[in-house]
Amino acid sequence: MMEKSSFFSLMAVMVTAAVLCFSCSTTRVLEDGQYRLASNKVEVCNDSRFNTKEIESYIKQKPNSYIIFGWNPFLNIYNWSGKNPEKAINKLIRKMGTAPVVYQPSQVEASLDNIKRHLEYLGYYGSDVRSDVQVKGKKANVTYSVTLGRRYRIGKVTYSVPEGEFKNDFFADTSAITVRPGDFLSEDALEKETERSASALRQKGYFGFTKNYFSFEADTLNSRDTADLLMMVKEYTRNQTPEYARPHRKYSFGIVSISYDKDLKFNNKVLKDMCTIRPGDMYDEREVNTTYSRLSALRLFSGVNIALNPRDSGIVNCDINLTKSRMQGFKVNLEGSTNSTGLIGISPQLSYYHKNIFHGGQWLNLGFLGNFQFKYDDKNVKSNEFGVSVGLSFPEFLGLPNSMFKGPSVPRTEINASYNYQNRPEYTRNMISTSFGYSGSLRNGRFFYQFYPIQAKIVRLTNLDPNFYTTLSGNPFMRDAYQNHFDVGSGLVAYYTTSTALV
Repeated sequence: MMEKSSFFSLMAVMVTAAVLCFSCSTTRVLEDGQYRLASNKVEVCNDSRFNTKEIESYIKQKPNSYIIFGWNPFLNIYNWSGKNPEKAINKLIRKMGTAPVVYQPSQVEASLDNIKRHLEYLGYYGSDVRSDVQVKGKKANVTYSVTLGRRYRIGKVTYSVPEGEFKNDFFADTSAITVRPGDFLSEDALEKETERSASALRQKGYFGFTKNYFSFEADTLNSRDTADLLMMVKEYTRNQTPEYARPHRKYSFGIVSISYDKDLKFNNKVLKDMCTIRPGDMYDEREVNTTYSRLSALRLFSGVNIALNPRDSGIVNCDINLTKSRMQGFKVNLEGSTNSTGLIGISPQLSYYHKNIFHGGQWLNLGFLGNFQFKYDDKNVKSNEFGVSVGLSFPEFLGLPNSMFKGPSVPRTEINASYNYQNRPEYTRNMISTSFGYSGSLRNGRFFYQFYPIQAKIVRLTNLDPNFYTTLSGNPFMRDAYQNHFDVGSGLVAYYTTSTALV
């Protein structure tokens, strides 16, 4: 009866709190003439397929967010306070809640300009954007009505590029150009193409080449709905005048130096294997990015900085500076438990790691665990468990030459072993397991694999209670777990992801 009474009391409190939240106004703290911005809505009048989310992010003032079913309880809580913000109780309540967004007409006007500019960036020229504000009580609802402007198809595309080797390198890449006749003209598309093209040229030796060397002219006079496009590469940037013009030249990698903290003991050969920048090779920014990724993948350094220093001789020297991170550490965890039968449990855990155990980026992981259960008033009821695990990870694919792995990902060789001892009233069990394998990623860090050609496990049982074993007769998988056996096999785990943040 006591438990049922407590349950109903708790439910009554929760229902009362919910009623208070729902019943309290969300505009109580607003001054006269102020309105809470309740909603923004975007309507595109002449194209139902247009994704309005392209516009919504350019609205300056956003209404309060809603947590569930159009309700934000923190907004209601804020309005429990009085209008005097200096009172202590009001300050406390307002800290607990969320302030209402006060409608500001100036922000609506700024949003109209924002939306127009963005639509032009997307290739809609001369769009009409208007706002309609509906006020009901102390709430304002804003609707943005959009009539999309004219779009132009790209007609003929011509190029103006400096003569010489640069011109040959540029036209060798024209098959990859993303701006083509028939496409819709937009600043967005042109910007993306300049970024792509500039990156492609930096991969061909043109150090320091950026999208700012590109400019465009669109001719819409010859046709109402098409625009002929002139794509120009100049020898000075958009922010410069012609007197700053300099011929685009190719660079080669020069001296490559690697420096790190003096107290860090490290095998320089490993660092050289991680670095794919080779003196004398043509400059290619992909090699710089790959080297950065490989050094970062060692997880030894809190900072990886690659300074590129061009010389008038057409050489780019590379100074790589590495800042070490914490090399080793440990973690201790202790858990305790008890239940209604009086069984007490203690579970200690200790783990230790070293990220440079053999001075070559090798990781060592040690783990110890225990699980001890007993009854304070019955010495015969007890169980003990103890386990130890060790893992070694090498930044290489043992058995294959390092020259086969020059991508941004560093494959690792994994060696693991563990021992677990369990002593319970029903049985005593010893388990030993070991594995040898490889892990890494492919395809720009989106395809991940773990391959273990060798996996072995030994299970040895003693003092097995026949009655306990009989209870497992209906489950063959459980019966196998409580039999002496020796397993040997292989394992493979592979998965593909579009987001490396999930890894």
